Amino acid sequence: MRTLFVSTIVLLFCYSCGCKSECTSPPMTFKLEIVDLETGANLIENGTINTADITLKATDTGQEVDFLITDNQIVSDEIGWKSADRSTEFELKLGDAGTVICTIVYKGVSENCCSFFELQGASFSKEHEMIDEYSYLIKL
Repeated sequence: MRTLFVSTIVLLFCYSCGCKSECTSPPMTFKLEIVDLETGANLIENGTINTADITLKATDTGQEVDFLITDNQIVSDEIGWKSADRSTEFELKLGDAGTVICTIVYKGVSENCCSFFELQGASFSKEHEMIDEYSYLIKL
């Protein structure tokens, strides 16, 4: 009987130190602003790139990737999901302005009972500049 009591206390103690609830955070929204290499002018804002001519797809599957044009930037929540725990190459077609190949890597992380995604790297076939961890200027 004493062994059962001690085992119960130990189990309760161990359980109370565990997670009360788990949480998951999705990958951060990925943003691309397309600018003129020489002037820095936003090519969507000035009409050089027609938004109807923009396509984004994962090159490994050929699958289209959802995006929005917000504040003259290409904004996608789906890039992070498609790049979770692996390197994924994307083809961004910008009509007559050309094509940019982007390689994005997110890593799934679990700590303190929560799962989330961290950007591990981003590379581009065109000159670029990081605005912040999830936002880049692509210079054409």
